[in-house]
Amino acid sequence: MNYHIYVKNDYNVMGEKRGGSTGRRLSLVSGVIAIALGISAFGYLGPSGSPAADAAPASAGTVDPVVGETRGTADRVAPGTMVAALDAAPVAAPPAMPATAPPQGSAVAPDISALDATVTSGDSLARIFRRLGIPAAELMAVVQEDTERRLSRLKPGQNLTLEVTEDERLQRLTWRQAPGESLVATRTPDGFSFRVVQEEAPSQDAPRGSSTPSPGIASTAPTGVPAERVTGITPADGIPAVRALGAEVQPGDSLALIFRRLGVPPAELAGLVRDGDIRKRLSPIKPGQRITLEVDDTSSLQRLVWQQDRITALVAERAARGFSIRVEEMEMTTRRVATSGSISSSLFEAGVAAGLSDRTIMEMAEILGWDIDFAQDLRQGDHFTVLYEEHFDDQGEKLKDGNILALEFVNRGRTVSALRFTKPSGDADYYSPDGHSMRKAFRRMPVRFGRVSSRFTTARWHPVLHRFRAHKGVDYAAPRGTPILATGDGKVLFRGTKGGYGKTIVIKHGERYTTLYAHMSGYSKNTRQGNRVKQGQVVGYVGSSGLATGPHVHYEFRVAGVHRDPLKVELPKALPLEREHMDDFREKTAPLLAHLERLRQTRVALNDGE
Repeated sequence: MNYHIYVKNDYNVMGEKRGGSTGRRLSLVSGVIAIALGISAFGYLGPSGSPAADAAPASAGTVDPVVGETRGTADRVAPGTMVAALDAAPVAAPPAMPATAPPQGSAVAPDISALDATVTSGDSLARIFRRLGIPAAELMAVVQEDTERRLSRLKPGQNLTLEVTEDERLQRLTWRQAPGESLVATRTPDGFSFRVVQEEAPSQDAPRGSSTPSPGIASTAPTGVPAERVTGITPADGIPAVRALGAEVQPGDSLALIFRRLGVPPAELAGLVRDGDIRKRLSPIKPGQRITLEVDDTSSLQRLVWQQDRITALVAERAARGFSIRVEEMEMTTRRVATSGSISSSLFEAGVAAGLSDRTIMEMAEILGWDIDFAQDLRQGDHFTVLYEEHFDDQGEKLKDGNILALEFVNRGRTVSALRFTKPSGDADYYSPDGHSMRKAFRRMPVRFGRVSSRFTTARWHPVLHRFRAHKGVDYAAPRGTPILATGDGKVLFRGTKGGYGKTIVIKHGERYTTLYAHMSGYSKNTRQGNRVKQGQVVGYVGSSGLATGPHVHYEFRVAGVHRDPLKVELPKALPLEREHMDDFREKTAPLLAHLERLRQTRVALNDGE
C-alpha cells in the first residue's frame, strides 16, 4: 500500500529555516490509489487483493513548503457499460492496433510483443490498455506504482509502446512525452520502476520539444541549465530580449532550489517575495507542477508563471514597483454525461468499469454515505445511474469531471436518489426527490471505505486480553494512515491516550450524543480539546495504538451516555429544504428526474432483451 507521509515544512520559500513541528498528511489521490490496492483489506472493494504495507516517512530536507502530489485523475473507461453524452456525442475510440514485431536489434525478448498507440483526444491509460487488449490487472499493477500520478497526464499526439508477453503480462511501458524525452516503466520483481530517459538532443535545425511559452519564443539556450527547458523570446521594438526557463517541480523542491537550478540570482527571488501576499501564495508548490521564469539579458526576473494544474496558472509579473500577481484560468466547455453500472464486487470497480474517475466515485460515495453503509450493505446485482459534468478545453481534450447532477442507487431493492440543487445564495447541496437533504446529522461510518472486523456485542473474546468482555462499538479495519472522519458536527471533548483505547478522540454533538474514535496512529491538526469540528473533517489516522492486534479504528456511538450499536441506532432525520425554495427546486430538478426515468427504462429494456 503506497501512502505518502509528509514532514511539515520547517523552511520558507527562500529555503530559510523557520522552525515548526512535524505532521502527517494523507493526500486524496494517494487515498484513492490505496482504495484500488487494498481490495481485500477493505472488504468494500472486493474479495481479493494484498494486505497493506505501512509507508516509511519521507526524508525531510532543507526545502520550502512542498506538500502533496499531483491531484489530476486519469480518465476511466467503461468496458461493456451504458455511457451516454447528453450534450454531445462521445468520441468513438479508434480501432485496436495490431501488435507489431519489435524493431530489429532491440532488446525486446522473442516472446514479447511491442504494441504501439497514439494518444487521441479524450484518451486515458485505461482506454488505451483496453484498446490494445491488455488486461485491467496489468493497468492496476503499473498505476499503483506511479505514486506521482505522471501517467494521468497523457496528451493527444503522444505515443506509447507497451511490451507484453504471450500471456498478456506487461513488461515495459514507454511513454514519449516530448521529442528526446520518454518515461519508461519497467517490470521488476517488486512491481514497476520508473525512469525518465533523455534521448540524444536534436540538431539546431530540428524543432525543439520545449513547452510553449509566451508568444515570440525563439531558441537561445544559456549555459549552466542543461536539464531544464530553455527558450529565447525575440525582442520587439523597445522591449528587451528575455529567456523563458522552465522547470518541473520535483519532490523536496522550493522556489529557492528552482531559481538556483535555473541559474537565476537569489536576489531576484528576494525581490519577488518581498510582498508578503506573493510570498504566501507561492509557498504551496507541489511535485509535478511547472514553473516558468522569464528573465532578461541581465538575469533580471520579468515574469513567473506557476502552472498549478491543467486549468489554473498563477502569474507574477514585474510592475512599476515590485510585482503584480493574478490567476489565469483556461476557458472550459462543459457537457453532461450519463453512465450506469452494476456491482459485482465493489463500488470502486463498478465505477471504473462505468468510466467514472476516482474523484467522481468518491463523490458518489460521499453523497450516499448517510443512507448506505458501503462496508456491509452492498450486494452483487446492486446498480447505479449517475448524471455528471465533464469539462473540456478548446481543443476538445477532456480536462476533468465536474459535479454530479443526479444519482440513483438501487441497493437490495431499495432505491436511493439524490439531486443537486443550488439555492439563490449560491449554496449547493444534494436532496432527495421530495426535498429532504441527503446530509444527515451523522454519517454511518468514520472512514470512507473499510471492513467491519468486529461488531457491537455484550460478549466478545478479546484478542489481546484473551477473555470475554463487552465490545461497545464497531471496529473498521483499514490500512494504517487511512483518514478517520468526524461522523457529525461537534466539539472535541477529549484528545489523548486512553488506556486500552490507545490514541483516542471523543467528540460531543449537542447535549445528547458523543462519538469516540480509538487506536489512532496520530491526530489531525485543529483537533485539540475544545476545538469545533465539522462532519467529514479528518480528526486522525488509522493505527493500532493501545490494545490492538492490527490497524483499525474502534468507533463508539453514545446517546445520553449509553452505548448504542452504531450500525443499528436510529439517527436523527434529515432536515427538509426551506419552503421558499421548494417551487424552484421542483422546476430545476424535474428534467434530471425525467432523464433518470428514461435511463431506468432503458436498463429494464436491455435486461429484458438478454
